[in-house]
Amino acid sequence: MEKMQYSIFRRDTQNASGKAKWDAADIFLELGFSELYRPSRYRMVRVIQQLVHTITLGNDVMLSVQYPANKKFFYRILSKKNNRSFALIHDIESLRMQADLANDIEVLNSFDCIISHNPNMTGALRSGGYAGNIVELGLFDYLGFEGEVSEERDRSVVSFAGNLAKAGFLTKIAETGLKLNLFGAPEPSSSGISDNVQFIGSYPSNAVPGMISGGWGLVWDGDSTKTCSGLTGNYLRYNCPHKASMYIVAERPLIVWKESGIAQYVQENRLGLVVSSLAEAADTIGTIGDEDYEQFLCSVKKEKRDLCEGKHLKTAVANVIQRIV
Repeated sequence: MEKMQYSIFRRDTQNASGKAKWDAADIFLELGFSELYRPSRYRMVRVIQQLVHTITLGNDVMLSVQYPANKKFFYRILSKKNNRSFALIHDIESLRMQADLANDIEVLNSFDCIISHNPNMTGALRSGGYAGNIVELGLFDYLGFEGEVSEERDRSVVSFAGNLAKAGFLTKIAETGLKLNLFGAPEPSSSGISDNVQFIGSYPSNAVPGMISGGWGLVWDGDSTKTCSGLTGNYLRYNCPHKASMYIVAERPLIVWKESGIAQYVQENRLGLVVSSLAEAADTIGTIGDEDYEQFLCSVKKEKRDLCEGKHLKTAVANVIQRIV
């Protein structure tokens, strides 16, 4: 059976917005999934390419799709083909927006198998009506970083990277006692953050792991320091944030919300701390001794090797093939 992947368009950016999909595409190539077509730089040409190659796709093909990837119209065409297909989920927008899952479930049920992020996402999709096979990813792999990481690990300092515009909790850090180094964009106003928050800068995704400093990497979202709140905070219950993988590649143990979708994985693999609030995080890191921190660091370095080799997706794809072939 021929193996193919639904092509993705790679935009040049100065952030990590597309890195998870690009890395997955490279791992699929390594596993023998050739590209369905070579996407044009022009959007209208890409639409025509999708139409032509989707319609002319032969039968007896194993097709991987990174979801969401295209319009519902193209999924309907693919569903009529006599192929084996599976979807690697990146985002479920209806989960993010706390909306009805029906449209996503309709599309996902057209695949023989899906790769979900974690048990929380799997449970939500099952409750929403997904009836097919599910394999879980664990964490997103992180390819391409071959540089040195900073050996400066002040355990009283925590790094936070990402879209700083939607991280409303940053304006309230003073109430927690936590010291933060910020990486990302846009640069926050000096009047909007406290003295214990320092903006370091914005860097390309393949460079930022080498810039991360401090002793920890924070996975948090929303407007509150007491819990992860709002649409972005609630979505952490279900997704595996790519920044978690980036911190691990930077060799920083994680600090994650106890109700997040990755909390169980972090605990089971000794990758860092699971906390209810940022105040609890500030208190807890002050109690971590050298031996405990070295155990976290050892686990993180082991996990880093797996992420840099694409082990999570490779393992998931092997499990998918066992189920659908």
